[in-house]
Amino acid sequence: MENHESLTYELDQPLDVVGAATSDWQLNPVKCDGTDDRSDWGAELVKKNLGGPTGIKGSSKPEELPRFHEKYDKITDRLKETNANTFRLSLDFGRLCPNEGVFDEQLMAHYIRVLANCKSKGIEPMITLHHWTAPSSFATYDKKGRIKTGPLEHPDIVSHFNFYVDRVADFLCDPNKIRSAVAEEGYDQQFIQSLCDEKLLAKWFITINEPVNLLFTPYMIGEFPPYQKASVFKYPKLLKKVKSMHDQAYDIIHEAAAQNWTGGAHAKVGYAHNVAQKSLLTQAIGYEKYANWDLVDAMEDGSQSDIFGLQYYFRIKLGLKGLLPGIAGSDPNYQSDHPQFGQIYAPGIEEVLKYANQKFPGKEIMVTEFGFADKQDNRRPSWMMDTAGHILKAKKEGVPVNGMLAWSIMNNFEWAQGMNTPFGIYDTNGDRLQSDDERPGHISSRHVWTQLSKHLRAPTKESAQEMQKLQEAAYQQLKNSTAIQKV
Repeated sequence: MENHESLTYELDQPLDVVGAATSDWQLNPVKCDGTDDRSDWGAELVKKNLGGPTGIKGSSKPEELPRFHEKYDKITDRLKETNANTFRLSLDFGRLCPNEGVFDEQLMAHYIRVLANCKSKGIEPMITLHHWTAPSSFATYDKKGRIKTGPLEHPDIVSHFNFYVDRVADFLCDPNKIRSAVAEEGYDQQFIQSLCDEKLLAKWFITINEPVNLLFTPYMIGEFPPYQKASVFKYPKLLKKVKSMHDQAYDIIHEAAAQNWTGGAHAKVGYAHNVAQKSLLTQAIGYEKYANWDLVDAMEDGSQSDIFGLQYYFRIKLGLKGLLPGIAGSDPNYQSDHPQFGQIYAPGIEEVLKYANQKFPGKEIMVTEFGFADKQDNRRPSWMMDTAGHILKAKKEGVPVNGMLAWSIMNNFEWAQGMNTPFGIYDTNGDRLQSDDERPGHISSRHVWTQLSKHLRAPTKESAQEMQKLQEAAYQQLKNSTAIQKV
């Protein structure tokens, strides 16, 4: 079991950012109000449910799907229960700006209510501006309804994204719109005044979530819309567009902060990069060039970001099933339920954190996502403990990590995998997982993350020792559960 080592969990200062990350569309894949197909992913799900052509493979029964927007007050209560002080959530580009020159102020007002709800509970929102969904009106389809070109290929997509970010920034800075959005929510006037006067709705912004999944996954391996494989000649042009979208969004947010927000200079903006360890293998199979650290280099040199958002899920290793990300190894202790996230390797996050610090010395680093799909929730507690321990080990050795966000607070729609790969600490209703409630003595991911979050926000020598004990208990559960599976 090469992944596991005893870790200390020592932490001299608390982390500023501790909580969970989500995607708006994954938590609300169907709106049931006639606007389901506003985004490219929404259009794909509509086709899936109608039996049409789509690359969505997993289950998508309406009764299975999460409804965050109907339950956000309950979900933010769950965040509070897990000792979170930060909630990373996205705005839906495709739904907010479904057509050129159109901005849905009613939906944006709803987002304002969600942000205010977080703030009222002492939870700081982190806003992601682009989490893969884009307007379906910017895509093209053939006569059979199959997607031909994605929104990123549209000649006006960059200007439309700029329009979207500009409208979002204007809305966040308009006290009249903020006041109107929350007027019926029952907040006292002092709290509403603080939202309007001090513009405290958000200070962290992620412009683009995982450029790799806007470029490599759709256009090289064809797993995401528009499902084009080996689009080597399109790739450089699309890459330039994604970089331009980030750079201009960075400027728009900072300009709005400087002009309108009290303490606006403290607004922090960056990418969230999904990375793995750099190796001869990643270079040999082309993954390095199109999907890993070479892609990071193409996206930024550090001058157009205030933070480095780092996301880590698996390592890339030669396996029996071929040279594919995550398809590697045979140890059942470290095989995720996600078919592309097969090789869980906790020490890898320590390596990529150190490498990021070498590339961008001194830049503040946030672990903006890490998580695991484990339907039985037997092995995931150990994976979480080991990963968090290696993050803290990197921090102790000088990497300026200031945040840790788990993926995810509740089960969601996992893109092409549908509802088949649950990552949630809670279920789609915001309730405890059945595995959490039904097994006396079982160590759940909810318990692990709640205890970890408490330690990360208020570390002591005693709490570090408790984390060591919890790590070993979770590891023993992992070994026991795997032994049972083998019988």
